[in-house]
Amino acid sequence: MIPGPYRNVALIGFMGAGKTTLAGQLAARLGWEWADGDAEVEAAAGKPVAEIFAEDGEPAFRELEERVCADLLDRVDTVVALGGGAVTSAVTRERLRDGSFTVLVDVTAQTAWRRIEATAGDRPLAVEARGFAGLYERRRPLYHSTADALVDGEEVQGGEPLLVPYSRLAALAELPRMVGVRRPALIADRGVLRLVGPPIEPLVTVRLPAGEAAKTVAGTS
Repeated sequence: MIPGPYRNVALIGFMGAGKTTLAGQLAARLGWEWADGDAEVEAAAGKPVAEIFAEDGEPAFRELEERVCADLLDRVDTVVALGGGAVTSAVTRERLRDGSFTVLVDVTAQTAWRRIEATAGDRPLAVEARGFAGLYERRRPLYHSTADALVDGEEVQGGEPLLVPYSRLAALAELPRMVGVRRPALIADRGVLRLVGPPIEPLVTVRLPAGEAAKTVAGTS
């Protein structure tokens, strides 16, 4: 179990961010279990997400998703990959704040669409690119306001995920214990990290926003 107030790690983010893939990788590193929110909803309903939307409607899906998330977020020593719209529930957002170290797997709308475009017909909320991008923009503030930390979802394949702490005080207090307070850190923005290549052990790699504002003590805190 993570020391302090956290009993599990929850991954949030848009469709195509790579939450399920990262959940399995992270769970293997921690020696934990992992669970996928959409798969658990399908198991509870006995049918695919697309059929739930088509036959019962989105409100019924969200109600079931909220109940499933409540169960998943009570689990200990588990990495939970939540569905892209799970954070639209105020109840789920509150549960995330109460015991889950919440990590946003961050990608651009363009990257997300490219990853899911071939299967967009199987996703009720991914019918065409413009609507997909609009949904991304509407949800983005919820992702950022809910997260304790951010993983660069553009770079989740191979190497160590790039972790950026947010300003929630409880998260900042616990983060050093999770990544290893005695380990050195490589600090750079996304552009620099792409030039130097994948992170190299034993470095903890912290991605900062691009620009002059990040080149200060305040920008690294």
